[in-house]
Amino acid sequence: MVSSPFVELADKKGYWINELESLGISPKEIERDYESESECIKELADHVENIKQALYQEYKTSYSERMMQLEGEEEEEENAIVI
Repeated sequence: MVSSPFVELADKKGYWINELESLGISPKEIERDYESESECIKELADHVENIKQALYQEYKTSYSERMMQLEGEEEEEENAIVI
């Protein structure tokens, strides 16, 4: 069985610590004493996924609100009376 480089990286604690740091989170705030390395990796991976999902939802909300605002401005321009 051949494993991909991502799978090999995802199995390493350092990969997930780097992901958290790239999102502006200090992994020292999250890391605890776990019974196993795999449990720690899973916890770190879960935090990364939760943060990415939250950021994505914020982006979608902001983008949707901005698009609605732009559409409203276009409608106002179309309905404006030209003298």
